Formats: sequence, structure tokens, C-alpha cells
Amino acid sequence: MPYKNHADSVAYNVKRYAKRRELQLAQMKERYQTDPEYRARKIAAAHRREREKPEAVKASQAAYRENHRVEASAYQKEYRAKHKVERQELWNQRSRESQQRLRLEVLAQYGGKCACCAESAPEFLAIDHIYGGGNRHRKEIGHGSKFYVWLKRQGYPSGFAVLCHNCNAAKGYYG
Repeated sequence: MPYKNHADSVAYNVKRYAKRRELQLAQMKERYQTDPEYRARKIAAAHRREREKPEAVKASQAAYRENHRVEASAYQKEYRAKHKVERQELWNQRSRESQQRLRLEVLAQYGGKCACCAESAPEFLAIDHIYGGGNRHRKEIGHGSKFYVWLKRQGYPSGFAVLCHNCNAAKGYYG
């Protein structure tokens, strides 16, 4: 469509290009969601770009984040509000699993079974302060997983042993 004014012609072409690009992006998005082979190729290309030009990819991602900060923040707030319960449940589950792995690791380092009666079921085992002073020590560093973290960071020091809860209680009562 011929325009007498060059500025009108440019404005028309810009608008036409924007509509066409919007349609292309919608088609690409639909294809990405429905065609697994196309999706795999796109993902592989993105990974290849990351390997070949990591600085360029990082710069591009940083620029995108900077230009879309407000939208990203709004999206994150909405997502967090919408998925609060399931995110909290997932966090709690991962935290429990991590603490359980740490506890089993500490028990294994100190023998993995009761030093008194040889009980080996982890749910019945505890770490004993051989020379006493456990209450004072727990007040200093904390109890539960904090204690296990402390043991691991200290390189599993001597002065501790694995006892089952029954043997630990008997030792506490009768010495």
C-alpha cells in the first residue's frame, strides 16, 4: 500500500512485522509444546550454545533479567503464593531426607550398631557422650541435626559412641 508520507509507511511496516512475529512466536510455542522431537532439538541447541559461548549466554541472560525484572518479580510472587503449600511440603520432605542421610552417615562413622548390645536398627540408635557432659554440650552447639553437623565438621572426634536408646538410658541411670 503506497504511502505519501515515509513515516506512515515505516509505522505500517513496523506494525505488520510485529503482528507477523507474534504469530510466528505463537506457532513456535505450540510446536515446542506438542512436538517432542522439535523440543529436543531446541534444548540441544541451547545446551550447545551454553558450552560453546558461555560468556555470551550469561550476558544475554543477565540483560534479559535486567529488562524483565518487574515481570519476573510479579510472576515469582504469584507462583509462590499459588504453590506455597506444595513448596513447603517439598522443602520439609527434602529437609527430612537430608537430616536422615546425615544421621545415618554419623552413625556409620561411629560403628553403626550399639556398642553395648549390638542393636543395629537406626531408629533405635543414638550418639552417646562416652565421658558424660552431653547436656552441657547440647546447650553449647544445639541438639538434633545441629549435633550431627557439628560431629561431621569436627571430623568425627573421639569421645562419642553409638548406643541404642535402652543402653543409653541405662548408662544414664546406673552409670
